Amino acid sequence: METTSAEDLMAMYEEDEKAKKGPTFEKKLPPYSAAVHVERFRRPRKAKASPAQVNTQTVEDVMVRGIDESRLRAKMGKHADVLDAVLDDNTAAEIGELVAGPGSSKRLEGIGKQAVVRAARKLAELMAT
Repeated sequence: METTSAEDLMAMYEEDEKAKKGPTFEKKLPPYSAAVHVERFRRPRKAKASPAQVNTQTVEDVMVRGIDESRLRAKMGKHADVLDAVLDDNTAAEIGELVAGPGSSKRLEGIGKQAVVRAARKLAELMAT
């Protein structure tokens, strides 16, 4: 890392100041116009909404969704628990154990796969009606 002395820094500062005061130094600003100024500040300003505020739901929507979910769970019965297990990334053996209780892993895996297929069919059937 290069270090500079205080004298060098002061010399650089003075050079910059001289350049600003020189005849060739000009600020590049657009010309001022009162009409543009008035128009700019007359327009209403609105803050951009965050994505969290845009994707909000009303209380009624949340309540209706909750009621629909509870009705669907009641109609699906034990199949709702199987689909919950699938969404939780459980293995077929774990789902089989949930449905049938403890047993051999090969048997539980087959039971779990069958339970998932039955639950998917039941959901498709309910969604079609």
